[in-house]
Amino acid sequence: GSAKDEFANSQIPQPKEDAMEDPAEQVHFKQVVSAFFFYQLEAMRDIARMERDFVQMPAWQHDMLSFDFRQDRIKKLKDCSIVNQRFLNMIVMQFQELFTTDE
Repeated sequence: GSAKDEFANSQIPQPKEDAMEDPAEQVHFKQVVSAFFFYQLEAMRDIARMERDFVQMPAWQHDMLSFDFRQDRIKKLKDCSIVNQRFLNMIVMQFQELFTTDE
């Protein structure tokens, strides 16, 4: 390679070979994987809050909507959260053992 190629390659940060041996990296990685596994739980909490807020709206505000909020919006959000969780599970499935305990 040319000197230009060598310079370009030297500017690309290279990952440490033993990055996962760093305890701080292990903790961070586990937090990220955990967030993937618990996505749907957090999404359903947000959706439940939206649904609760919707139910508490005055009837005149419900009448202003051009669609059935519960059927169209809430159901779609719930369905999407299920599909999203399935996708995220495929990404992190191989790391499930991080969350099992030995008895």
